[in-house]
Amino acid sequence: MYSYIALVSMKVVGVIGGAMKDGSTEIYVLYVDSLYRYLGIGSKLLAALTEQQVAEGAKEQWVSVQEGNQLGIPFYEARGFIYKQKNMTETETSERQVSLRYYRKNLIGVQYRAMLRRNGLN
Repeated sequence: MYSYIALVSMKVVGVIGGAMKDGSTEIYVLYVDSLYRYLGIGSKLLAALTEQQVAEGAKEQWVSVQEGNQLGIPFYEARGFIYKQKNMTETETSERQVSLRYYRKNLIGVQYRAMLRRNGLN
């Protein structure tokens, strides 16, 4: 299990967590406080998690995004995640939950492109 937090003046404003198994990783949570969105915090958290996972041999990343999540879906798609499938599960309260599965491969290339962008070389 991996996790990172983002701090601003000792206040937690973002968090990411995930795990790896057999070269494949799963992002379980990525959250940025609404007052701190669109400042690059989510991208930095994702980059830190990706860097650690690549160092440990990750070949691909997976994430589930709630259907209709108009913040999460464009965020992941802009960072190279590709839609794979829709999953439907029933909750304990008999509600139907729909999540969209996204993945990305070639994580070393992803890291390299992110480094170029950070240094203004894209």
